[in-house]
Amino acid sequence: MSKVILTVLVAAFVFIGTCVGGVFFWVAFGTASAAEAADEFLASVTDHKMRLAYAATASEFRAEQDLPTFTSIVERVEIKGYEFEHWRDRKLPYNGRMMISGILDAHNGRTVPFSIVTLKEADEWRILSFTGPARFGTGPGAWFRQIPPPGELHRLVHDAMVGFASAIMERDLVPYYRSLSTALRSRTPLSAFEAKFQHFIDDETDFSGIEERRAILNDQPRIENREFGEVLIVSGCYTVEPFPAYFTLMYVYRHPEWEPFSVQIEMADSDVLCTP
Repeated sequence: MSKVILTVLVAAFVFIGTCVGGVFFWVAFGTASAAEAADEFLASVTDHKMRLAYAATASEFRAEQDLPTFTSIVERVEIKGYEFEHWRDRKLPYNGRMMISGILDAHNGRTVPFSIVTLKEADEWRILSFTGPARFGTGPGAWFRQIPPPGELHRLVHDAMVGFASAIMERDLVPYYRSLSTALRSRTPLSAFEAKFQHFIDDETDFSGIEERRAILNDQPRIENREFGEVLIVSGCYTVEPFPAYFTLMYVYRHPEWEPFSVQIEMADSDVLCTP
């Protein structure tokens, strides 16, 4: 009797081992082609061959993000190397898509978790998205949490400040308020927003010089986590007459844009120098 039981147990262990081994083999085999495409893509990125990496992306990726934008975002991550999760942790492709995760080795010893979604397009695995933390699930393209480049920062500040200046000059803050983010409008009613800046209208403050000037950014822009999401904070000033105009602008991230969330503006009460 004991021999029969032993034989059954051995057979059961052999069967289970065969099944598990078969599953691992199926995962390895089923994910190999997509993983190879992701590996070639990251190898190109690491070697700074951005055109080659971009050429490996899917049509949806390229429709969402052009080569200069892709290059700017990826190069600011400063990728030095990468490591994929173990193949045993991968999930098999579903509906022609497969996600592969891992860790990027970045400049100054930083590590950045990443996720790549591959898409089977014209019988070939291509890159649909390449994302970092806080950007998972944002759709096609390369997306990482990062401070916008200088040109984009100045555009954000210029748009917000010129819109504000026009509202003050026209003595009507309503259109400007309605152009701001939903996050701001849900927390600050129009009446409170108007009351906050009414003194500029009453004093007939002249902001007309802002449109022709470039903002001087005083502090290092930074990103903070708040209860309603990520917030980009930018401070600086404009050299308008008679005294400089100082500002602190906050933007909330609503993919794929930074939307104005908070506006703080004051005029210096003396001839304080507006310098970086």
